[in-house]
Amino acid sequence: MISSFESEFPDIKYYTKWRTVKDSLATHPAFQQASEKDRRIAFKKYIRTLKDKYYDELDKETDEAKALLEQRFAALNISVNSRWLDTYAIIKKELDTQPYGKLEKIDILAAYTDYIKTLEGKMNEERQREKKIQRRKERKIREAFVELLESLRAEGKIKAGSKWSTILPLFENDERYIAICGQPGSSPIELFWDILEEEERKFKLQREIAFDVINTKSFPLTSATTLESFVDVVKQDARGNEISQDNLQAIFEDLKNSFSRRRDMDKYADERRLRRNQDSLRYAIRDLEPPVTIDDKWEDVKKRVEDTDEYKALPTEESRLEAFEKHIRRLKEREQDREREHRSRDSRRDHSGRRDGGRGSYGGSNADYRRPPPGAYYKNPPPPAQPYYKDPSQPYLEY
Repeated sequence: MISSFESEFPDIKYYTKWRTVKDSLATHPAFQQASEKDRRIAFKKYIRTLKDKYYDELDKETDEAKALLEQRFAALNISVNSRWLDTYAIIKKELDTQPYGKLEKIDILAAYTDYIKTLEGKMNEERQREKKIQRRKERKIREAFVELLESLRAEGKIKAGSKWSTILPLFENDERYIAICGQPGSSPIELFWDILEEEERKFKLQREIAFDVINTKSFPLTSATTLESFVDVVKQDARGNEISQDNLQAIFEDLKNSFSRRRDMDKYADERRLRRNQDSLRYAIRDLEPPVTIDDKWEDVKKRVEDTDEYKALPTEESRLEAFEKHIRRLKEREQDREREHRSRDSRRDHSGRRDGGRGSYGGSNADYRRPPPGAYYKNPPPPAQPYYKDPSQPYLEY
């Protein structure tokens, strides 16, 4: 039935309404046998087919017009920085003469947007490609510089404790160093630190091995220990054979420095402990009753304190004697301070007497030149204030 529409009713278009062909179909021989419901269903199916065909052709024409429009955009050298209004002003003048003149303004805008997005995509791809090339170049430069550092490490010039300031002069004119300077990513000094960190970690492990070996062998490490004897002991262990001679020397010096620092700290702690114990004995001597005097001898005082904990805490007789002598010095210093204070008071008293003309009491010919002693005004008080009368008939006001 649907095929009969195309042959018998060629004037039916995709936009034809049912009511316009309803009567014609009812009287046509090809459709008389069918009910109105079936004719209407067949008509709708045929109209749907016409619409699909029409829109397919319209989409095809639109795509062809957009393709031509994109070619025109390319001819105009449209870029991602171009303005839509400027581009449309050019295209608008050509709408009547070009195939894309059938397009609506919204379709032209959509084509322009798609074209700009395509340009941006190509630009991003090119940018990413250039970045990839640049990253590959930078990586090769870094790898070349790392190879330079590795060669210096193999020569023993970069090891634990190395400084950048001492290593830099070895390659500052090398092209591999000059090439890496200023490029993004890890800097030369950071790459140096990476290798130095590995060396220091390795050195720390080897130091622990050497320390474990000398402890196992009960090897005494003192200030008189030589490098040769230290190396011989460490080499007796299989692990020590893996340590280079330079690291063995550095480990030896490091352990000796640690031993020296620990010895100095122990010595300082012993000295502080001795001073505290001497002060404790000195305080015990100070608190004796009757008190110790300047003229007392150590042999006499010793008998009075030799049973105390403070006395026993000191290891030698010499240290105890030093505590006693320090106490005697303090007594002498206090005695000298008292004598100086006494002489100073006498000097001030003599000076005051000479200034008063030899008179020791208030009054006399020089009384006008001396400050009155306390209470002098109370012996001869001044007369009371007299009232001041403004008017005999008014109460007085006292000023």
